[in-house]
Amino acid sequence: MVAMKLLHITPILTHIQADYPEIKFSEGSDFMWSPSKGVVYVTDDSVDEEGIHYLLHEVSHAILGHKDYGLDIDLLRIETEAWDKASEIAERYKIDYNGSYASEALTTYKEWLHARSMCPKCTRLGLQKTKNTYSCFNCGCSWRVPRSTECMIRRYVV
Repeated sequence: MVAMKLLHITPILTHIQADYPEIKFSEGSDFMWSPSKGVVYVTDDSVDEEGIHYLLHEVSHAILGHKDYGLDIDLLRIETEAWDKASEIAERYKIDYNGSYASEALTTYKEWLHARSMCPKCTRLGLQKTKNTYSCFNCGCSWRVPRSTECMIRRYVV
């Protein structure tokens, strides 16, 4: 069994706050950027390497001014931008950046996007028409999907 090294985010966070005073930080249960509140939520001080990467990722959303996204593919674009920026920030603060965290996170978004766009009738890929609706080129079916990226993929024929 490999022992997981815990790191302290306070020194990194102190540098980030000094360099980006416009970003607000607050304690939360997970690393998260809230565009509506303009706050990056951070967890406890002791985190593993993955936690440091997610901190940099969420700070990147704030730096880039990411807001809500329109179509699902826009979410994939802003997530990719945030991971790219996290790599730059890591270099700036001399943090060893492990791209596998970004790859894993982006893969989950790609899988989410694929599952939502699959026609519930014929299983071909459809086209997103609005924030919550898709339609199929093959069979003409239309379906709606929940907005959340956190919930189980459900498709409701309309």
